[in-house]
Amino acid sequence: DSSLKELLESEFRYESLFKNNSEVILLIDPSNGDIVDANPAACAFYGYNKDELLKMKIKEINTLPEKEIFAAMQSITFDKAKKFNFKHRLATGEIREVESYASYVTFSGKPYLYSIIHDITDKMLAERQLQDAYIELEQIFNSTAEGMRVIDKDYNIIKVNHKLLEMLGIKKEEALRKKCYEVFPSQKCKSPACFLNL
Repeated sequence: DSSLKELLESEFRYESLFKNNSEVILLIDPSNGDIVDANPAACAFYGYNKDELLKMKIKEINTLPEKEIFAAMQSITFDKAKKFNFKHRLATGEIREVESYASYVTFSGKPYLYSIIHDITDKMLAERQLQDAYIELEQIFNSTAEGMRVIDKDYNIIKVNHKLLEMLGIKKEEALRKKCYEVFPSQKCKSPACFLNL
């Protein structure tokens, strides 16, 4: 029977793509937000067993207001997966930042959202720490009492601090991307790609 064969093949694909996948995956009913299936990786990540997850709605995990969650689900189309950045709550109460790739799949003629979820908490933390360090360096660079500039290997000025602009009486755009010897003709540039003091 061809219909039985198709059913068995679809179940096999489902097993391979969902249950046996090491990625965190949730299957969600977009009409009401019910979690209708969760793979073992999802259970391990969220800290719930499967029975517990299947009694939950996505709003119990996603920290967005319910209205915004449904708006996000409604923005997904059948022809293309969509990426979201969310904050998800674990069973412990811990909040993790996640990247979710959601697309539609159809089972027995009913559409569901197939969401692949990646934990990006550590990545986002590292990016914020890097940004904080950059801001701190910017503050130091611009608050120093000495005029400073940074040039690249081709002697282009790529950065100047406020004190240098004040000393020379010029605007930032008058210095950036110009050769250092064009802005400072009286000096010889012998140390490219480093800080030079006036």
